[in-house]
Amino acid sequence: MSFVPNTTLPSLGSRQSTPHGGTLVFAAFLISAVLAAIALAITSGDGARAAGELVTRFSVLIFASSLLVEPLALLFPIRLFLIAAQERESLRLAFVAVCAFSLACIIAPAALTDASLPAGAVFYIVCNGIVLLTMLFTSLRSTVRFLGLPAWRAMRVISTAYFWLAFSLSDIARLTRDSDAGGWYTFSLVFLIAAIIAVSVAHYSSRRKTKAVTEQLSENPVAG
Repeated sequence: MSFVPNTTLPSLGSRQSTPHGGTLVFAAFLISAVLAAIALAITSGDGARAAGELVTRFSVLIFASSLLVEPLALLFPIRLFLIAAQERESLRLAFVAVCAFSLACIIAPAALTDASLPAGAVFYIVCNGIVLLTMLFTSLRSTVRFLGLPAWRAMRVISTAYFWLAFSLSDIARLTRDSDAGGWYTFSLVFLIAAIIAVSVAHYSSRRKTKAVTEQLSENPVAG
């Protein structure tokens, strides 16, 4: 199974693949700022923590959407899904921006008060930061030529799998630890599982179609 299925959609890094990239990333960052401001305004306790959690939830929605848009376009090639699939790289960049914002919400209180962050928080920030940089690096068109396609694919799969597992395991832990958690964590887990199922179905469907075309060409080598 691959998080980056082979497709006939516009190639990564082409201008056609991200027609509204800058606008979408800016809009996602702006929404993150608004969500953080709302959390700070209405939370009586640790506002920074509430802001970080709310922005993180928003990042999960963007992340799962970035996984879903291409498989949906492959399985159901209607205009709406095809247009959405063209923004898949923009969604990945938007996720990087929003997730980085959520990390800033964790760092800001300590930076402003000269307090020290717990070891667990430092580990979380460092790991997520490294993977986010990897996702940002592999979003650049030139990295495919620089790294080679196999290495580029491996880095994409690993970074995507990291966040999928991190979000899914976090949801499972909250649901297991708190029987009243429900709500968001159930929705988030179902959304993430649905996204990976869609990716898998689209991947194997694409492989079957490719195999069928190859077999047809081998049986009729002079066709066309």
